[in-house]
Amino acid sequence: MNVEIRLPLTDLQRRVLEFIHEFIHRALYPPTVKEIQDALSVPNPGTIHKAISALEKKGYLEKTRRVARGIRLTQLGEDVGGQARQLSLDLE
Repeated sequence: MNVEIRLPLTDLQRRVLEFIHEFIHRALYPPTVKEIQDALSVPNPGTIHKAISALEKKGYLEKTRRVARGIRLTQLGEDVGGQARQLSLDLE
């Protein structure tokens, strides 16, 4: 029996995941922490680092250490980020 357990996302984690998904699909490369911080109007970069770390632990993305644009969405991140984007487009 194959059961998928999705850990819930906080509001900030969801916003970060959606931004990363949108950015990658628009620019064709991942954003930096600074670009995420500026886009989401978060005053402290440490907050973004914590959100990215949590998303990585929950399996939504992978991060290459010490690389400015080292974020890569996993299949789960692609699916969830894409669903959130589609939902927002449907609501407009």
